[in-house]
Amino acid sequence: MEEQTMTPPTSQSQAAVAQPGPAQRLRMSYAEYLAWADEDVHAEWVNGPADLVVEVISDDSVSRDRADKFYEYQSAGVLEYWIIDPRHGYERVDFYVLDEKGRYRPIPVDADGCYRSMVVPGFWFEVAWVLSEEPPNVLQALSQIVGSEKVLAEGTQPGQPAGTVGG
Repeated sequence: MEEQTMTPPTSQSQAAVAQPGPAQRLRMSYAEYLAWADEDVHAEWVNGPADLVVEVISDDSVSRDRADKFYEYQSAGVLEYWIIDPRHGYERVDFYVLDEKGRYRPIPVDADGCYRSMVVPGFWFEVAWVLSEEPPNVLQALSQIVGSEKVLAEGTQPGQPAGTVGG
C-alpha cells in the first residue's frame, strides 16, 4: 500500500475532517513541524522546541521513533522524550531527559512503578496504566495524580450535584 503525505490542517474544521486513516500518516520532521508552526496562524503558541514529546511505537515506526526521532528531538532541545511501545511482546516505556550537555539520559521508573515527569511539575503516572490492555478509569487515575478533592472541585459544573463530572 502506497504511503501518502498529508498537509497539516489550517483550521479546526479541517483538522476534524483531515484525520489520517490507516493508509495515511502525517510525515514531517520536527524541524519541518516547527517551520510549519511558525507560518501557521493556528500554531502561534509554538515557540521553540517542545518541553515534552511522547511517541507511541507501531510496527512501521520502530526505527523512526527509537533512532531518527530520538536524535532529532535531542538535537532540537526537546527536554523530555517518552517512547511507549504497546506492541504485543514488546511492551515497554522508556523515558529520557536532556542533560546539561544536551544529550538524552534514561530515567528509570520509581520503586512503585511510577514515572514522575521532570518537565511537567507534579505530573506522574503508573507505567502499567499505559501498557495495560484495559486502560484505567480516567477519573480514578486523575484522582490518584492530583487528589480526589481537586477532581471533584474542578469537575463539578454549576447546577450539578457535587461529585458528578461533565455535563
